[in-house]
Parts: sequence; C-alpha cells; structure tokens
Amino acid sequence: MGKPKLVSVKDRDYRLKLKEDPVRYAAYLQKARARYHKRKEKKEIKLVADMTDREHRKKKQYWRATQRQYRQNKKQIDGFITPPMSPDSEPAQSAETERKRRGRKKVKRDRSAVYRRLERVETELQNKTRLLNMYKKRLERANKRTKEQAPDTPRTKTAKLLAGRSVSRNVKKTLIFHHCLTAEIRKKLRKNKDKSCRRILMNKMMDKYKMVRRIKQQFGIRKRNDKKTFRKSCMEAVAQNVKEFLERDDSSRVAAGKKMTITRNKIKKQKRFLTDTLKNLHVKFLAEQPIAKLSYSLFCRLRPFWILSPDITQRETCICQIHDNLKLKAHVLKSRNVLDTENVEDLISKICCSDKKECMYRTCPECKEKRLEFNVSEEESNILVK
Repeated sequence: MGKPKLVSVKDRDYRLKLKEDPVRYAAYLQKARARYHKRKEKKEIKLVADMTDREHRKKKQYWRATQRQYRQNKKQIDGFITPPMSPDSEPAQSAETERKRRGRKKVKRDRSAVYRRLERVETELQNKTRLLNMYKKRLERANKRTKEQAPDTPRTKTAKLLAGRSVSRNVKKTLIFHHCLTAEIRKKLRKNKDKSCRRILMNKMMDKYKMVRRIKQQFGIRKRNDKKTFRKSCMEAVAQNVKEFLERDDSSRVAAGKKMTITRNKIKKQKRFLTDTLKNLHVKFLAEQPIAKLSYSLFCRLRPFWILSPDITQRETCICQIHDNLKLKAHVLKSRNVLDTENVEDLISKICCSDKKECMYRTCPECKEKRLEFNVSEEESNILVK
C-alpha cells in the first residue's frame, strides 16, 4: 500500500483536473463568485472602506507579497516554455563591469544636473546685476537733477504759499522773514554741531504753542535726545562729585592691608571704609553742595564699589567694637526718646567745645562741666542694650 497523499496535494491535483474541463471550471468559478458575494453581504469579508489604517497597511502588504509570488511563478513557467536564446557572439560582461558602468552613468547624470543648475544661477545673477546697475544709474541721474535744480528763495516760497490768496503786505513780509530766518538757522545748524545751539530752539515757549514737531521737521532737532543727553551729562557730573566726596579722608579711610583690594568688571581698586554712616555722609554732602538736590537712595547707588561700610571682622583701627557699642546705645536711647539724636558726633558737640585732646579727656576748663540732657522720668524702666 502506497503512502497517502497530503490534503494540499489532493487539492492541487483536484484544481488541475478541474481546469482541464472548461465547462466544469467555469461553473466552479461561478459558484466561487456567488459564495464571495454572499459572504460580502453578510459582512464576513471587510472592504477597504471598512478597514482601519493598520488593517489596510497589512492587507496591502499581503497583496504585494502574493503579487510578487505570482509574478515569480509566472516568470519560471515562461522560462520553461520559452526556448533558450542562442549564445551571444561577444562574451557577457561581468557584474563588476556592469556596476561600474551604472556608477559612471549616474555620475554623468548628476554632473549634468549640477552644470544646468549652475548655468541657471549664473543667468539669474547676470539679470539681477543688470537690474541693479540700471537702478543705480537712475538714482544717480535723479540726484544729479535734484542738485542742479536751484532751491526756492524765501520770496518764491512765500509766493507759492500765498498763491491765489489776497493778504496784506504785513503778512507777506512776516512770511518772508520766517523763511529767511529758518533758512539761515538751518545753514548754521549744519555747520555747528554743538548741542547748546540746538537746545536754544527747544524751549518752553515752543512746548506751549505746540511747535516741537514743526521744529523737528524744519531743522531735524529732536528734543528727547537732547534732553536725554543733558540728563546723562548732569548725572555723570553728580556721580563724579559723589565719588570725590566719598574718597576724601574725612569721609573714608584706605584699608591698611596690601591684599585688601576689590575687583569688579576687571577694575582693581584698594578698599576704603566709610568713617561714618551713609545717612550722615548724605547730610554732609548736601550741606556742602546745596545746589545738588540728591536723594539718599541715589546717593547710595552712586557710591563707588570699592568704598565699603566697615565690618566688625575687618576693623583694625579705632573704629572698634567699643565705639560701635556707643552707637548702638545712642540708637536705643533715641528710640526710647531719651536723647534727641542718635548721631554720636552731635552728642559730642553738645558736651565738647572742640575736638582737641583736652576736650576729649574732659580736662578743658570751659567744657568739662557740660553734661548731656536725658529725658528720663521716674517711672521709666531700665533699658537693656545687647
């Protein structure tokens, strides 16, 4: 007994035998189409419109695979049926020679495309250069015509302004005077670059009668820029005055150590420590320069970076912890309304007639009996200073 056939082999033999009979094969195809349409009506077969994007991609992948297999099988069958070709008289080229030929062909094609693109760009550049030269020449001619045309005189400007109008002689003379004056001022301003001359025209009278825009149109002067420049120059002068004041020996002292330096923005300076508080120095600065109306906040901002307030850890001279405690005591007594001021120098001036050694050591016959007045009542409790 022979080996039984597989189901797939039986189906293949059945289809081959069925194709031999055209009538039976046509009936088989008819039944297959009817069965397909029946399954399609029952929604057993999904159409492309009913598929999702993922199902559609998988279906197209399956169709491409089957089509590839079909073409391959058909090619094999045609190869069996078609008789072999007669051998060529010339030997077949090797695979390497064919690859080189295709590579050279691709290089020639790419090079030709580059040459065509380069030629197109050069043509466009020539056209743009021609247009540029044309417009340059037009501008040159227009400027030349403008320069050749003589400017209107003040009388001509007045005549054009009053064309078709009947006005008095006084009005006409006033307009001529206006045009003469503006032309002369414009000529002087072109020669003189000093800001002070320009600042003469920008005044309160022009603001009052709203002539600032007309001055800008006539003379090209901008009030905002002049004001900003003037303010900047004033601020620089005030900053220089504050710097010179704080660098004085009575306002600050130089740090004794060689390494007591500070660097900022690549500028190295020796440290200086203030001899008094910034509030007292601000009052002193305003007393010396009453014209400078400088606020305390701006005075602090204008302080140079190398001038610092003294710190307890950095004190090496007479500004020590004992003197600082005296300032703290004065501050607390002023906060309790026991003293009228917390400035130690003002307190010293009340009991000393000068800053000599005799006055400071209380041996001066004129001021040794002077005492501070305290506003203390009997009900006042003890004050603790930490």
